[in-house]
Amino acid sequence: MLSQANIDANTPMGATLIAGGATFRAWAPRASAVYLNGTFGGVLQSGTSGALLMAEDGHGYWTGFLADVADGDLYRFWVIGAEPANAGYKRDPYARELANDQPFPMCNL
Repeated sequence: MLSQANIDANTPMGATLIAGGATFRAWAPRASAVYLNGTFGGVLQSGTSGALLMAEDGHGYWTGFLADVADGDLYRFWVIGAEPANAGYKRDPYARELANDQPFPMCNL
């Protein structure tokens, strides 16, 4: 479950590993919701449940802390735009590494 533990005004953009997990921060000023989806510790966490909803700070930044995240865990953001029809997965533009994906149509668009 995402929390706001370890989140403050100096939380870096993207995913940052810290003791006990990782912080996540994304810029999505026109989004109505941003969810963290991925495989953390071998457990798939996906969807639009409240447990995966990142918190918006009123200035377009979305943040969350997830415990037990490890180096190499795969993640992406599910972003819902101002219109619910404008929703989809977005990669983290601050990602330091990208995973090799399967060829289309089996890829993680």
